[in-house]
Amino acid sequence: MRRIVLDTSAIISQPSTVSYSSPDTQLIVPDVVVAELSGFQVSSYSNLLTQLASTPAAPIVVSSESDAVTLPSFNRVLSGVDSRIIGVASRLRQEYPQDEVLIATEDRDLQGAARSLGVKTLSGEELHRLLEPRGQRDQQLAARAREVSRYQVKHLVGSAIGGAVTTTLATLLIRNLDRVLATVNIWGSVIGIPSLGLALYWWRSHYRLAYGLTEFGVGLVASVSVLWPSFQVSQLAASGILQFVGGLYVVVRGLDNIGQGLRGTRLQVFWDRWFRNGGRS
Repeated sequence: MRRIVLDTSAIISQPSTVSYSSPDTQLIVPDVVVAELSGFQVSSYSNLLTQLASTPAAPIVVSSESDAVTLPSFNRVLSGVDSRIIGVASRLRQEYPQDEVLIATEDRDLQGAARSLGVKTLSGEELHRLLEPRGQRDQQLAARAREVSRYQVKHLVGSAIGGAVTTTLATLLIRNLDRVLATVNIWGSVIGIPSLGLALYWWRSHYRLAYGLTEFGVGLVASVSVLWPSFQVSQLAASGILQFVGGLYVVVRGLDNIGQGLRGTRLQVFWDRWFRNGGRS
């Protein structure tokens, strides 16, 4: 028997994986992975998880409360989730010494920690290729997995369009700020600025990826406008330097919000791999 512990990243990268079952392979989902999937705001995992709990042939969900481990020889600090996933795999190896125990993950830190314990790992794509030829597929789970994939595409495309449109509008507003302020009196500005701030905060809370893309775009425009269409170091005033640095700061803040907005989507795997060492923050 092959027992494969699924990490969050493996399910995110290949949601349809959980719809397969095989007589010689058991898929295991630690409860911390279920909690992490449930906590993502941008992806519709709720229906998939509900169907997972009501399907007899689905991967089993196991408790990991007492399974956290420490790895003195490993040169990175593992997150609580990674530590529990490693602990579940270690417990399964002890309970089923005759079975092969693996961890499916895209997380490089988790892969390294597993190797330090002698636990084999495979990616979400490798797991999908392993199960697809030999496994039976639960159609209801497969339908829920397709819902997740469609929602992710809708979220990513919608956020990209929204970010591009809002960046354009914000750039036009900034470049014509004098005209805008000239059309309102002081009380209009006093009331409008905090109202706009509250509206932007609401937008950030509900549509973080689109907000982050807009923030990145506005910061980029602010910095580039100092250098374009003509740029001479000798003519760069203090105000220009402050605008350039301020634009870079906004770009970095935008990247942070983009990273948060991608949580729960397939692009999270690639983002974490480049900017978070493959692991959780």
